[in-house]
Amino acid sequence: MLFARHARAARILCIAFRNSTQAASNHLKDDAKESNKDTTVMTQSDPSTYIFELGGPLLLTAPHGIALWRGGWDGVKKEKHIDEVWVSEIVLKLAKRMSTVFGVPASFMVWNVPRTRPYDERNLDPNFLPKELFGLSPWHQALESFGSYGCDVKQPILHVDIHGKRDRKGDLALDVGMGGMKALWKDKEIVTRLRKGYEQSFTNMFGPMGIVKNGMRFTVDMDPEMSGFRLDQSVFTLSTQSAMMGIPSVQLEIPKSMRQKLNEDDDFLAKFADCIMHVYKQGICQGALPSRDWYTTHCRTPATDIDTLLMELKKQQQ
Repeated sequence: MLFARHARAARILCIAFRNSTQAASNHLKDDAKESNKDTTVMTQSDPSTYIFELGGPLLLTAPHGIALWRGGWDGVKKEKHIDEVWVSEIVLKLAKRMSTVFGVPASFMVWNVPRTRPYDERNLDPNFLPKELFGLSPWHQALESFGSYGCDVKQPILHVDIHGKRDRKGDLALDVGMGGMKALWKDKEIVTRLRKGYEQSFTNMFGPMGIVKNGMRFTVDMDPEMSGFRLDQSVFTLSTQSAMMGIPSVQLEIPKSMRQKLNEDDDFLAKFADCIMHVYKQGICQGALPSRDWYTTHCRTPATDIDTLLMELKKQQQ
């Protein structure tokens, strides 16, 4: 019964992924024909500048782990986007922590920070892409690989996109952005289920902590301004790109004080990872996960050593 339920959920998501990807592919071809966008100056990132490990059925990404340019085409203003400190470390540590459940680390994608120059013109901002440039982004291609992987192993999948924001004067809220799914998905039941799961899990986690900074506590904002969805749809965030493919996705905007604690406090990070795992279990798998044996058989062990990456990142910060 358990595996029948998983197979049913995976089949629904797989159909959504394949239909959405095919539709997106057709749109891309049409857009490319009709567009006057000059993409000749855009080249794909050097493969040594990013790390994509396709392992478990939960994908963690940190698209702003380095300083990037965004825009600069067809009258769109070219602007700098500074790096969001500790997001890469958080993704790697969360992926490793999730191996206690999966038996293997979660899938992840981060910039290879020690080998990447700030504001390298070749590195498109994965979170600020028009459709015409999807094909030039290794991050978008990674989402397609992740969706195909979910179909292949017949297991429901989830994408969690990790971002950093400043500590605000009035709150230290974790922004949980589900804008892409809310706007694009017809299946509102799963959207409601995931929303409820995130709100309850993180509220229960932060509740006992008390005051954290300047009289403020860590809280959760389920209707943030940075929802992961842009109304004009001229450019698309990474979580919206996932939603367009039929992959359940969320954008987490984490205040700096919370990111620092996640990077320095292993117990806090473990609880944060467990919140995400709870949402995956209840909201995506609808109550139960396959055994660890299933994961170790069907999921891939990363070729990249996470501890080595973390040590390199620590040296980079010093």
